[in-house]
Amino acid sequence: MKKLLLLALIVAAGAAGYIYWHPQLRSGLEQRVRHVVPGHGTTTLYKWRDADGHWQLSSEPPPPGTPYQTKQYRDDTNVVPDAAVTGQSDKH
Repeated sequence: MKKLLLLALIVAAGAAGYIYWHPQLRSGLEQRVRHVVPGHGTTTLYKWRDADGHWQLSSEPPPPGTPYQTKQYRDDTNVVPDAAVTGQSDKH
């Protein structure tokens, strides 16, 4: 059983390597993947101070009449707000 599994892994690695190094197969595979995986979009984040003076960061706009800033991020980007921006800290 172990020999069969090892043989299957070797065949799969060989096939993956062949597809990677063969330009026509690789481009065909990339085109198929693009139909399955949506393109990169953007997400808009809103930053403003609330009535208590604390920074708020949200994907929803603030209440009407509240001054705010916007920032757009690509959906394939990991965004972690800084504690100084969100008004949070490690001190309790």
